[in-house]
Amino acid sequence: MKNVLLIGLINEDLKKIGLALSNELDFFYLNTEDLLTYSIIDKIEMERVCGADYLSNEEKKIIYNLNGFEKTLISMNNETFSNNIDVIISNNFIIIYLRLTQKKFEKRVKELKISGMDGEFLNNYELTKIVFDERDKYLKKSSNLTIPYEISKLDELIKILAKIIMEQT
Repeated sequence: MKNVLLIGLINEDLKKIGLALSNELDFFYLNTEDLLTYSIIDKIEMERVCGADYLSNEEKKIIYNLNGFEKTLISMNNETFSNNIDVIISNNFIIIYLRLTQKKFEKRVKELKISGMDGEFLNNYELTKIVFDERDKYLKKSSNLTIPYEISKLDELIKILAKIIMEQT
């Protein structure tokens, strides 16, 4: 059985959708950003002491090991995906891009700001607004499926995704 890799621009949505979908499918769930934070405790210090290449190689090792997982739903943000696509063995995964239009993306970022989200994450989303089209095209091209979503319609989305995944595995 193939694993499922959810990719997208908003990590918080990926986590929420990924957890709900993994429960629906009875899959294990893993968010790569959480895994990398756990495995590489202090990225800034590692990069300062060991260099950017060392940090990148350590991240690639962790991401590569995901290829050995079974019956797992993995969520990964755009940055981690694009930095590590060379170590992701695509025939082990159904890669699904959870897509927002630029207008919906900007609306979602405003909602996250209001909710009191950490400034570092918001800075990444502000950058994404500027290069939205480029990232959107890249994720469409790199995925097996592109599924538009609205986080407010989570239950409906989970049913659609579960049906698609069950048909493909």
